[in-house]
Parts: sequence; structure tokens; C-alpha cells
Amino acid sequence: LDPRFDGSHYVELCKNQKEKNNLFVEIERNMKALKKPLYSMSILATMLDKCPNKTKTDLIQAESLILNAISYKPSDWVLYYILGLIQIDLDKNEEAIHTFKKAIQLSRVRATITGLGIAEHNIGNYKAAEKTFEQVIFAPGDTPDEYYQIYGRVEYQLDHNARAIDMFHRYLEIVSPDKITSQDYLDLSNAYHDAGDASEAQIYLRMANDFLKQATSTAITK
Repeated sequence: LDPRFDGSHYVELCKNQKEKNNLFVEIERNMKALKKPLYSMSILATMLDKCPNKTKTDLIQAESLILNAISYKPSDWVLYYILGLIQIDLDKNEEAIHTFKKAIQLSRVRATITGLGIAEHNIGNYKAAEKTFEQVIFAPGDTPDEYYQIYGRVEYQLDHNARAIDMFHRYLEIVSPDKITSQDYLDLSNAYHDAGDASEAQIYLRMANDFLKQATSTAITK
């Protein structure tokens, strides 16, 4: 385990089952050997949350791990940030809002503010989410890819379609291709449609349908 890396760096190992299993064995060994294995806890929790084919049981275990880690170090904003992301995946968005607010109190960076905006979007509080996302650009740190995606969806819900279109395009430009889904093209299609641009709406609707057909075909082949 390399302390220069956080859990997100190890998620790539999920693609190789043997490497993933070896890492899990190493993490379990560290957790048994150390009195306060915060680093190992955060890596394992992140992998349980972000590896493909995760289950609700994985997410519950991840949440438990981070809550345990927080009990050791309640001043670590990163732990609250990871917990908030897990709570979002568990559809505990109200809890996630409180968790991200705590993270922001400890460290007002782009990641923690974006997390709060995502949780507010998920409960349908679009006005609050918009105000939250507007603050991200003034904070230090790296901007999560999801900032552009969810900010775009918030603006679409508020009928700010030009802004939504801009955010959706930015997201597609920066996100890893393997993270793009048919919904991302459909988001653009809907925003262009509501902005009165039927031609662009049709282009992205076709892209969404083609992407969905390709994904279905690949799944059947596998």
C-alpha cells in the first residue's frame, strides 16, 4: 500500500480479479496488525463503493468501515467526504447532506462542496443545489467530473437550458470514456429540445439510442 495514493487509485485493480483479491488480503492484514488502520479502511471502503458490480452489502460494509475510521479521527475531512459518497450510493441523501456539510466545515474545497450539491440534487432541492454548485469555482482543489454532469442536470430542471448544455458538453469532454452512458447523451438531447434546437436534440437522441444498442449488444455477447 502506497500512502501517496488514495482509494480511487486502487479502483483500477477491480478490473483484475486476482489483483483485487490480493489487495483485499493485504488490506485485511493491515487492519488486523494496526491499532488505527485509517488508510486501509479508507481504501477498502472506496473500493467497495466504486468497484463494478457492487452490492448493497458492499456499500453497508463500506459505510461501517468509514464510520469506524471517523471514530478514530473525527477531524479528517476526507473520511467525511468518502462517507458522503457512500451514503449517496445507499440513497441516504439526507444523511449525505449533513455529512458533506461537516466535511465542508473541516475543509471547504471543490470536492466537498460538489458532494453537497449532488446530494441536494438527488432529493430534488434544485435551487439549493444551484447555489451550492455556484460556490464550487471559488474554492480550492480539483473539480470532480460529476460537478459538470450534475450541475447540468440541476440547470436543466430549473429550465436554464443554455447553461445545462454547456455543463453537459464540458462533462463529455473531460470524463473518461468508460464512464459515459446513454443517459449523458439523452441529457444533452433533452436540454437542446427544451432550448428549441430540434436539430441538435435529434443528433444526441440518436447518439443515446446507438450507445444503448451497442451496450446491450456487448452485454448479450458477453
